[in-house]
Amino acid sequence: AFKVQASADDAHETGIGTRSSTNIMTDVFAYPDAGNAMYKCAGIRFQNVTLPKNASIASASIWFNVQSADRDDAAFRIYGNASDDALDFAAQTAIISRPRTESYKAWQKTSVGTGWKEMTGLGPVVSEIFERDGWASGNSLALLLIADVAEQKLFRIQPYDQDPIHGAELIIIRNLTPTPTVTPFGSTALHAALDKA
Repeated sequence: AFKVQASADDAHETGIGTRSSTNIMTDVFAYPDAGNAMYKCAGIRFQNVTLPKNASIASASIWFNVQSADRDDAAFRIYGNASDDALDFAAQTAIISRPRTESYKAWQKTSVGTGWKEMTGLGPVVSEIFERDGWASGNSLALLLIADVAEQKLFRIQPYDQDPIHGAELIIIRNLTPTPTVTPFGSTALHAALDKA
């Protein structure tokens, strides 16, 4: 599992470009006008992701700590930041204009509830990043929460700055190819099997 490690590793940006990575909340606000200050998208970065280039991924999910029961309506897509080694949101403040993976996972759910909530289905998103030419184990990976524009819904999660223990967590399960068992030709077990045949 990989957790948010620093203040500049989670942030949000409004539709007019106002950005902040030092907050007591991180908002994803779906709003009919993407150029409005009400519209908000978020970014979450995970440092030192120790998976090799072209790692085969069985599944991936992210856990959020949802802050409020009246701000728990999800209407957004999660993309990966299409980068070999994602910068934090102080070094590169933009979220909405960052290059994105082609893969994404949509989350449309009303009344998600408070506390820790899991969003699954991110395997294709992180796999696309691990397949990049410049990816190496130990690089940083960022996810971009891009709000919808067809409706008005607010999703508020607790950020690192409020309490590091509440920072988001990324779970990645890797496919491991089993090592084949080779039986020497002259082994007793092989001879016994041949004799029975």
